[in-house]
Amino acid sequence: MTGRNKKALLLLSGGHCAVDLYHGALPAMLPLLKEAFRLSYAETGLILLVFQVSSSVIQPIFGYLTDRSSQGWLMPAGLLATALGVSLAPLASRFGFLLGLALLAGMGVAAFHPEGFRNTAHFAGEAKASGIAWFSVGGNTGYAMGPLIATYVVGFLGPGGFPVMSVIGLAYAGVLVANVGWLTAARSAAPAGARDGKPGAGAPLGPFALLLAAVLFRSWTQMGLAAFIPLYYVDQLHASYLLAGNLLFVFLGAGAVGTLLGAPLADRIGHRRYLTLSMLAVVPLAALFPYSRGLWAGLLLAAGGAIIVSSFAVTIAMGQTLMPGNLGMSSGLITGLAIGLGGVAVTGLGWIADHWGLMASMHVIPVLPLAGTLLSLGIRMPPIQREPQAATVADTPREFAPR
Repeated sequence: MTGRNKKALLLLSGGHCAVDLYHGALPAMLPLLKEAFRLSYAETGLILLVFQVSSSVIQPIFGYLTDRSSQGWLMPAGLLATALGVSLAPLASRFGFLLGLALLAGMGVAAFHPEGFRNTAHFAGEAKASGIAWFSVGGNTGYAMGPLIATYVVGFLGPGGFPVMSVIGLAYAGVLVANVGWLTAARSAAPAGARDGKPGAGAPLGPFALLLAAVLFRSWTQMGLAAFIPLYYVDQLHASYLLAGNLLFVFLGAGAVGTLLGAPLADRIGHRRYLTLSMLAVVPLAALFPYSRGLWAGLLLAAGGAIIVSSFAVTIAMGQTLMPGNLGMSSGLITGLAIGLGGVAVTGLGWIADHWGLMASMHVIPVLPLAGTLLSLGIRMPPIQREPQAATVADTPREFAPR
């Protein structure tokens, strides 16, 4: 991978960080929105549901469109929509407008990711999982930092200061607009063998369906821990919100580190094998967490967060390998539909907690990665074929080269 290809990956990773910063900030804003609009718990949950459904279910549709023809403008447009939707939410005059802004933000997330992953796969070349890891770590970092930034904005500026958060998205959307031309030109200049496959080409759907199911259980595990870590510490152990928030940041932040560490290893030992081993390793960590305290709890959460998220880029690479002619759609299905459904499935853990107690839900969580492990064993990947090296930015016509 050339230095300029790495520069392109860093540019894309920065956009991913900016988009998912708002993705992470919105859940942290829910208590503020509930109080400001005098909402019920059901109405508060509806805000997050609209955002999750629009950001998840619609992603494969954008992926389908980008597979037919590159739509580079979707990246800055998606970032802009997400930034405005989240930042302006506290200023909505009525609940209906608030839901509309949540819908706008979710559609922005859905628009950005498929085109971002398609460009990343191109510039990553043969080290696909490692390249996608650089893109993914940006998203993981932004998602972890979003709640912290939202908290500081409220602390210093109050709820009326939330529009200030849009500055990050507006600025980076401008960066993407300035660079989308040479990104598109570099992809167009690639040798025929290095470009995306013919739309519709790919392996049988059975292996891809198993991959989606495994990702769903991985997402269910991650979202379940993220949702129940604060509840467990505040309601069960009567700890402070500050401690619970710090532990949640450890869990989410470790995921960004795990993404970078796991992908190169997966490129060496095989993607399917790494997915299986990583999900299996999460089982004992999740099982031991409810019985740990202090430093041990933090270490278990850090290890669990790093390991479970470390396969994120790996599964994107697996999906693109199984559907080489539909890179955008495969990425949209994995990051959108499978991960989104995993988040929705967390409501099932809440139902268990309502009926049998919070500890019952904590005991169910370790079963989820075990189910994902068993599903991953059935995935049959096609043999690896060496492809011509992808075009670099240096191959781009001079008038499109970055200055």
